[in-house]
Formats: sequence, C-alpha cells, structure tokens
Amino acid sequence: MLSASATSTFTPFDASTTAAPALPAPVAGGGAGLSIGLIAHVGMQNLGDEIMFAATLAYYRARLPKARFVAFTMDPDDTKARYGLAEAYRIRPAAGAEPRAGAGGRLGAYLRTVRGLAAQLLREGRFGARALQRLRRLDFVIVPGSSQFIDAYGGPTGFPLALLRWTAFARLLRVPICYLSMGAEQLQHPVSRWMVRRTVQLASFISLRDVVSRDRLTAQGVRRAIPVAPDLSLAYPWDPSRDAANGRRATVGINPIPYYHPIFWRSVDDARYRRYLEAMIDLTAAVLERGHDVVLYGTTQWADHVPVRDICTAIGERLGVETLKRVRTPEVHTLDDLRAVLAGVDWVVASRYHGVATALLMRRPAVGIAYERKTADLMDNLGLAAHAIDIDDIDGTTLAAMLVRLQADDAATRTALDTHARAGRARVHSQFEEVLRMYGSNPAEA
Repeated sequence: MLSASATSTFTPFDASTTAAPALPAPVAGGGAGLSIGLIAHVGMQNLGDEIMFAATLAYYRARLPKARFVAFTMDPDDTKARYGLAEAYRIRPAAGAEPRAGAGGRLGAYLRTVRGLAAQLLREGRFGARALQRLRRLDFVIVPGSSQFIDAYGGPTGFPLALLRWTAFARLLRVPICYLSMGAEQLQHPVSRWMVRRTVQLASFISLRDVVSRDRLTAQGVRRAIPVAPDLSLAYPWDPSRDAANGRRATVGINPIPYYHPIFWRSVDDARYRRYLEAMIDLTAAVLERGHDVVLYGTTQWADHVPVRDICTAIGERLGVETLKRVRTPEVHTLDDLRAVLAGVDWVVASRYHGVATALLMRRPAVGIAYERKTADLMDNLGLAAHAIDIDDIDGTTLAAMLVRLQADDAATRTALDTHARAGRARVHSQFEEVLRMYGSNPAEA
C-alpha cells in the first residue's frame, strides 16, 4: 500500500545533481557558412517526437550559433513558431482531394482514377524538384530519432516512402544524411521492408536507440552493422530541479494513454482499453486515498485527454467531488508545459514511451508501463528495470505496489537515475560530435 504521509518527505537532490546540463561550447567561427537540414515527423502535437527534434537543434545551435538550420516537417508553420526557425518546409507532398463520384459507370470510374494518379504524379514531381533544390544548398542532413521505421500508419507510402525519398534525394546530390537513435517497429508489408532496407543501406550514418530495434531490422533483412545509442531526448537541456514544496502534499504524476482507443491507436479494442482504464482508475484512487495529490497529464494532448477525462469521471463518482479537487489535469502543448508539470511532481507512473523518457530526463523516479518492449529497454538502460511492467499485466493493485517500492527506495533510485541519465546524455552528445566531425567541415573556414 502507498505511504500515508500527507506531505512530501523526500530529500531533494543536492545542487550538483540539479544543475541544468551544460550545452557545448561554440566551435571556432560558430559554424558560419554551414547549412544543416533536419528531417522529422514533427508538427503533430506529439511532444515525444518534438523533444528529440528540440534536443538535436539545441545542441547544434549551441555548437554552431552562426549556422543555418532548415527543417522539413509535417507542419512547417508549427515548427517555425516552436523553434524560431526561418526556414521550414513540408516533409511530404500535399495530399490530393479525394475523387468525387460521378456518372459514366465503369469507364467514368476508370477515367477518374487515371486523372487522380496523374495529379499525384504531378504533385510528386513538383515536390521532388523543390526538395532537390533545397537539399542542394545543405552541407549535411540529420533525421533525429523517433520510431520512423514503421508502416502501421499509411503502409509503405507513409513513413517508409518518405524516408527513402529523402535519402535517395540526398545521396543523389552527395549530401550526407544521418539517422540518429532511430526506433524500428515490426514492418507488415514486404514493400515497406524493401524500402527500409534501401534507406538503411543508403544512409551516410545510422544508429538505433535500442537493441530491439536492431534485432527487428536484422530480422527484416538489414545486413548493415548498426551501433546503438540512447534516445535523443536524454540530451534535451532541461533543469531537473523541483518546484518549492512549501508544505504541499507529495504528488504523483500519472501519464495515461488511449490504449486501443479509436482516437489514436492503430487498431481498436474497447475491452482492452477498458481493462487498462480500470487499472489506471484504481491506481489513481489508491494514490489519493493515501494522502498524495495527482497530476494527470499527456504528452500528446489531443489524444491523451480521453483517458484523463475518463479517469476523472470515475474518480469523481467513486471518491466524490472534494477528493477530485486534488487531481490536476493541466493542458500540455509545449515542452515548457511538460517541464512545468514534471517540476511539480515527485514520482511518475507513465504509459507513453516519452512519458517515461521525459520523467527520467527530469530525474523523476518512474514506474514504466510498457505497451511495447522499447519502454522496458529504456528503463533497463537507466537502471530501473525492476520498475517496468508490460501493459497487459497491469492492474491497480500491482501498480500501487510498484509505486510503493519505488518510493521506499527513493534516494538510491534518484542517485542511480542521475548517474545513468548523465551517462546517456554524454553518449548522445558524443554521437552529435561524431556527425559534426565527419560531415561538418566548412570549406569557407578551411
């Protein structure tokens, strides 16, 4: 059962462990004349993807303050606004309008299909010409992390085609393209597997974020030797200090997901969602009954608000409106919003991969609920394997017991977490430096 203490009793980090991670010193000349491209599937309000992009951009901006950065993303306007970039372009061709039904029977349907294909080819041609023109002006390109070797969203013409397209364009122009700490999922379609194999083969530099990603690519026919490097989020320069306690109750952050819910998941299973939801409701109730406050938050706000709402409704019915007042549900749309949430909690129970990763980046001991093996691997790499559990094995009692163990070993867990997180950040920085050493030479400064 959970600790019954009504106020936080943890010992804060000392100053040496709460200091914000230092960004690197600028190179001589500040990278003047260098142009660096960043290709990422960001702009979809998924803060897990955003933090990997942000970590990469922050590092190279500090290292090369005079360099030019060009982004290729899903929503260029969002990217410009979030990061203050002057140049951002679409990562994929714009989708065409669906052909409208009309008269003409089978012949009419055939002609509409032909016109649609011709329009798509025209869009692809225009997009390719613009992409080549923009890539030609770059010194090297980085694809910063995320599970982009995946075909669950859009099949072969989704992520696999987008990555192969940019890789082929870059190699055609002899512009180095570097894939850093990528995640790989199980590919379902043989065309996807072929595209990913070609992308990996053509990449100038590639690393994967965990062994399971490497095993998956090997099983799908990739024969290139690929190193493993930590998730790029570990390099994001957040200050992991806490908000002042000021007598507040100890607080648990709970990060739920719409598991198998139609708002987000690639397949739908209402029974599995309900089982998951009931476990999260029971956990939330147990935390509140033991005197802690709760913060329910998402890292993909537009989707995660669904389980947050469902948990709140159930808690109000079970424990009453007064108890529900001790549950906060902040809007989380930016990385600053997310950091503010994590600064105000003491422990985290997270279901999203980057819900876990960002908690650990902020040195918050976490119970990691793994909907895929990648979460368990992340916890293992940071010395917290004992606090990870498969999502289909959870129930409220089990999660509450795991949280108790996490709290009981609080000081030792925080010390180990800080050590492992610092080591992970150093490895990510080393990878950034390796790319810069290999591809960042500037003829203008030679």
